[in-house]
Amino acid sequence: MNSLVDEIIENIALNTEASKREEIRGRLRVCGFTAPDDPMLNVIAIQAILASQPVRLVQENGAHVATEPGLARLGDRFEAITSTLMHLKVRNIFLSWVLCLLIGGGSLLLAAKAWPGPTALFLNLPPAEDPRLVAVKESGAELYVKKDKGVTYVYLTGKVTLGADKTQTGMNYLFIEP
Repeated sequence: MNSLVDEIIENIALNTEASKREEIRGRLRVCGFTAPDDPMLNVIAIQAILASQPVRLVQENGAHVATEPGLARLGDRFEAITSTLMHLKVRNIFLSWVLCLLIGGGSLLLAAKAWPGPTALFLNLPPAEDPRLVAVKESGAELYVKKDKGVTYVYLTGKVTLGADKTQTGMNYLFIEP
């Protein structure tokens, strides 16, 4: 066996518990490693070194060896941070939806104000009924408006009688009798 391999096996044994050192030495020698750069031997050495190192926590006053309650507090802190991040993520998604709805609604209102006709056609909205035209239709008449040579003609058809009169203030008005 190579002297460097013996040295690595000895370092591995030193990084293990005292009660298991002889057993570890025996098992590693049985493996028959011939070169110090054997990947499996290096992996075992690294695992032994990492296993022998105490877990350290960085605190305000510097690093110290962690105890079980310290590790539990660390786990609780990780859980709290994860929970906070999850709430922030959910809150951000909710706020982005609200923001999108507000921007979309505002844009739609702006488009309806600036271009009411095309916006209504785009949204496939039915035209709003004028209550005066509804009253004319309910009387049985139909209203027609025609423009010819600069003159606008308004006439009613149907089985109705039209009348005209003046208000006390002098305004002219038409009325329909069914």
